[in-house]
Amino acid sequence: MSGPRLENVMKGQAESQSRPYEEVERAFREVSPMDEFVTAQDVADAVLFLCSERADRMTGQDLNVTAGIVMY
Repeated sequence: MSGPRLENVMKGQAESQSRPYEEVERAFREVSPMDEFVTAQDVADAVLFLCSERADRMTGQDLNVTAGIVMY
């Protein structure tokens, strides 16, 4: 497909400068049905997939990388 396509990656909570990693991870795991924490690598892997030929037929999708937490 040529031309622009728009995809949206919804990431879960992530580490920030204002909150320590351990605090963010604990809070996220408490509400995650998977008891998992979304890492920067998880989000990067999703973006790399969207940039690859394997995602050529995807258009206008929201890709949730949230460990099961609804972010809408």
